[in-house]
Amino acid sequence: MKQYTLEVHSREDKGSGVANRLRRAGNIPAVAYGVSGTRKLAVNQVDFRKLWVKVAGATAIIEINDDKKEKTLSIIQDVQRDPLTDQILHIDFHEVESDKKMHASVTIHVFGESVGVKNENGFLDIQSHEVEVNCLPQNLPEFIEIDVSDLHAGQAIHIKDLIKLDGVDYLNNPEDVIVSCIGKSIDIEEESDKADDVDVINEDATKS
Repeated sequence: MKQYTLEVHSREDKGSGVANRLRRAGNIPAVAYGVSGTRKLAVNQVDFRKLWVKVAGATAIIEINDDKKEKTLSIIQDVQRDPLTDQILHIDFHEVESDKKMHASVTIHVFGESVGVKNENGFLDIQSHEVEVNCLPQNLPEFIEIDVSDLHAGQAIHIKDLIKLDGVDYLNNPEDVIVSCIGKSIDIEEESDKADDVDVINEDATKS
């Protein structure tokens, strides 16, 4: 697990007016929740966007350093954006402890071209983009990769099929489907062909 660092400033004031002033000054209002309590923070917008580019699509442990010389390990819990301008409006951090297991959502990366899509006229149906895990912060995976190259039409990959990672427990139901290849199976195609043959025979009988 790669660890990142983010410099922040503590703030005491709250409210929409304060938040708007922070944004006009190039900062993002933020809150960190955890065993240390609730801390109100201000994060430089440029610094956070640089970090966001690096961690986008991954679950990352971030060391937050504030102007009071306090350091805490956190994950980004939520990022609120303006739907029109895409401006980052607010950030929620969740504090974690290095010696205690944590619960996190980890992004699933699907790669490869399914044989069912390539050769069997199927299509890929990704039913889940995240998986829930429990682990120590140092064991937290940035993402989980799934290779679908060998996935045939009518087959699926479940939680129980995920790669086993040291110190990481998957919390979802083992039978939950992550990705499947939807398409006609050979049996369905054969039944369809038989049905077509019967229709032809019936049509010939009618004509005679």
